[in-house]
Amino acid sequence: MKNLFIYTGLLFLGFSLNLSAQNVGDIIITEIMYNPDTVTDTKGEWFEVFNTTQSSIDMKNWTISDLVTSKKILTTLIVPPLGFAVLARTGDTLTNGGLQFDYAYGTINFNNGGDKITVLDSMDNVIDQVEYSSALGFPSVSGASIVFNISGLVLLHQENNDGSNWIKETIDTYGLGDFGTPGYSNNPILDIVKLNESTRFELLPNFITDNKFSIKGADGWVKTVIYDLLGNEVYNQVMNTNIDYNLSLPSGIYTVRVDNQVSKLIIR
Repeated sequence: MKNLFIYTGLLFLGFSLNLSAQNVGDIIITEIMYNPDTVTDTKGEWFEVFNTTQSSIDMKNWTISDLVTSKKILTTLIVPPLGFAVLARTGDTLTNGGLQFDYAYGTINFNNGGDKITVLDSMDNVIDQVEYSSALGFPSVSGASIVFNISGLVLLHQENNDGSNWIKETIDTYGLGDFGTPGYSNNPILDIVKLNESTRFELLPNFITDNKFSIKGADGWVKTVIYDLLGNEVYNQVMNTNIDYNLSLPSGIYTVRVDNQVSKLIIR
């Protein structure tokens, strides 16, 4: 029902209903819970995918795998345009840690020490894969998901196999209390890469419907650049902080860079 609601809403916004995808990076892996605390790994593991296109994608007959096991998706699994789907090991919210999910894949086991998650389409083309481990720079965590922390850049499907682009979720919780953001973007205020520790800015809000937003932080002028999902620069101005601004951008997901810090911006 969750995806049906999102799907209908995006149809209203004019997104395409093409349910096929054959291109690398049309679906990317954006969040992984490989070591939950509130329930056992065999009950509570999951991962999240994101549709980078403006067409709905049905993952029926696609294959997901780790380094040991492969499973075919046997039922309709629609990932809405610029939207998410959550794939869970256990299809029971009473035993999986309270996780709300879109599809249960069963007996794939994500190794806590490192593993590779691969998504293949119905023609067995690799659409995306993430090989994670602490040795490859990915966060080593317990009781929290790891989150792909870049959006709107070129070659997203390559960027999400770089451990330096992932962070440990430490703000939002779900279900019984493990940290994670299954099915939605990372924390809407604190989803910022802190490349400059001396000054922190907040994009408020980062989910907007009226093109109005504000950059909160130290008073002063900052360079603000906004990129669309393909990495095209759509906005570049020096702006004063703590003042409301009005954009003229179409619906979509954007990357906002304020000086040396980056945040997501979703316009619906």
